[in-house]
Amino acid sequence: MTLVGIIVLQRFAIPIGGPGVSLAFVLTLVVVLVLAVTGGLVHDLTRVLLFTAATAACGVAAWLYTLGGHQISTASFFLLIVVYLPWLFRVPESRGRQAGAAWLSRLFIRTMLAAAAVAVLQMVTQLLDVWTYVDPIKANVAEPYLLAAYNTSIPIEYASPIVKSQAFVFLEPSFLSQFLGLAIILGILTRIPLWQLGLLGVAMFCTYSGTGIILLAVGVVLILLRSPRSIRPSMIVLAAVALTALLLSPYAAPLLNRTSEAGDNSSSLSLRFVIPYEQVAAGLEQEPQRYLRGAGPGASERVLESDREGSGLAVVYTVAPKLLFEYGMLAGSLFLLFFLVTLLRRGPYRVIPGSLIVMLGFLSGSLLQPHVLLVAWLLSAVWARE
Repeated sequence: MTLVGIIVLQRFAIPIGGPGVSLAFVLTLVVVLVLAVTGGLVHDLTRVLLFTAATAACGVAAWLYTLGGHQISTASFFLLIVVYLPWLFRVPESRGRQAGAAWLSRLFIRTMLAAAAVAVLQMVTQLLDVWTYVDPIKANVAEPYLLAAYNTSIPIEYASPIVKSQAFVFLEPSFLSQFLGLAIILGILTRIPLWQLGLLGVAMFCTYSGTGIILLAVGVVLILLRSPRSIRPSMIVLAAVALTALLLSPYAAPLLNRTSEAGDNSSSLSLRFVIPYEQVAAGLEQEPQRYLRGAGPGASERVLESDREGSGLAVVYTVAPKLLFEYGMLAGSLFLLFFLVTLLRRGPYRVIPGSLIVMLGFLSGSLLQPHVLLVAWLLSAVWARE
């Protein structure tokens, strides 16, 4: 039930430090420790060696930065080490790796089906004016026990009373959208019933977030390339009917309006796929020594353009830009190598690793976001072959 706990408890925090520490992450670390001691998990030697080399290089880069009298975010560097510790472990070959991976995938899909039902109900009751949005978790849980710096209540349009669905337990609608996209990809591979795919798709629409659609599009392309037999004719019919119904509905306008975001410098697409790379390139060129030792842990939020203190653009510094800017080209590249090898190497499904790389590396800005990293580990890396 660790997977369910990570999803359901992702908004909750242990009030330590400024934004708090993820409750789901702490509980997962305890489970990993117990399983590692009892033999339920074993370390993967390749990952351990890569992780040790990468974190050591990042530590040296951070130390070199402090020699100039600069301050660094020690919390950011410590979190970089701790949050990836579960990635070093996998299930032993003797523990039914393939059957376990299939069981956990079904559990993930069922959990997302429950979240999808809540998300659809959340949206439909608002559209029918049966219910006005209220965040029940925020209303009943003290602020120190909730993770800060996330926007759970986002209107579908500026000044609209209708709030995007996040099934209440997700940190943001975009996270729900991405998890739904991942569930649909897994559902296609495992041949779940069409009504379940339909429910997941409708819930994705209710999030009014394009990140899940991007992830799903990438996943479908990977399925066509690597597992085309997973696509049933009935799925194509369902997708065509759903797309037609969406385009004919009066609620399609807010989504269609987002198709013009590619040319908008303040759009979420630009904030994820364009501006981070421009900012990092400019920041490295400004002080060439940053190519070697970076600008220090946490520097992407301190030095580069971002929505600090409610001003400026909320730039999403995804995995590669953040690593390369904060730790330099050598150390950042080593950590990227560990990141890619862990996700791509000998997983149980041929399509999921590539989808996870897109999700983690480009869509969620999740270098240090435990709930996304832990789900990726549970659905792929923990079941990797020896």
